[in-house]
Amino acid sequence: MAPSKRLSSASRPTNRARLARAAEESYALATDLADYLVGKGVPFREAHQTVGRLVKYAAARKKTFAELTLEEYRTFSEKFEADVFDITVERAIAARDVPGGTAPGRVRAALAEARARLAADRRPRGA
Repeated sequence: MAPSKRLSSASRPTNRARLARAAEESYALATDLADYLVGKGVPFREAHQTVGRLVKYAAARKKTFAELTLEEYRTFSEKFEADVFDITVERAIAARDVPGGTAPGRVRAALAEARARLAADRRPRGA
């Protein structure tokens, strides 16, 4: 089999601004919105259903979560307050500061561990 001509993800240039924009334009924060409602006392099942309806509404109008108004949010739940706009991709990533999580420090630690394991695997046996 011929080697792939595709670049590995490690050697591909990363356009951070484009990635950030894509994340903001997606509905990747839906889980965070459900967690937000749970934090306001909404049972998870209800929060999940509410956010599902919110995603459908936003998608039908080609709006991101950030483009919705507080009034639009509140048509789905009175529990939404102005602090809903504090939910961002950056904060969502940083909030997952647990082993295997996406917080920047956790990712750096996982990369360092992976690099160390690769380096150990490359050492000649018995050396």
